[in-house]
Amino acid sequence: MYREYSGLPSQNLRPTCLKRLRAERLSFITAVINDNLSARNLFRQVGRRFWDGRPEYSLYTNVHQLEVIIKDKDFFAHLNIEFMLFDNKGDSVAVAHKANRELRLPEKSLNLMAKSISEILAEELNILSSKIEQQLENQ
Repeated sequence: MYREYSGLPSQNLRPTCLKRLRAERLSFITAVINDNLSARNLFRQVGRRFWDGRPEYSLYTNVHQLEVIIKDKDFFAHLNIEFMLFDNKGDSVAVAHKANRELRLPEKSLNLMAKSISEILAEELNILSSKIEQQLENQ
């Protein structure tokens, strides 16, 4: 089946508390999403732009929070993210997935925070990909 996906940046793509990161530096999330979906072979083509027409699906990603939280002297990497796979032909949301997760950091470290965020993102993308695969099989 011919399917295309377009990863569109979100208007809400910005961190709330991590002062060193700026929204434009969060483009790594788009790259990770594109790599994940390409590896799963759910779509014929995965990309941010299509010059030869409108893709069948678009994925909207909202990063609500990407931060370090301090609780009782412990540090936690926190990612609150939302994905919506939009069916462009039917003008409807085909798949939605939200995640609001924290991972405890053994120490205060920006590198450990980035590693933890990457782990959370990878796990949530696996869940999202499974939901997309199931939805596409049911069509």
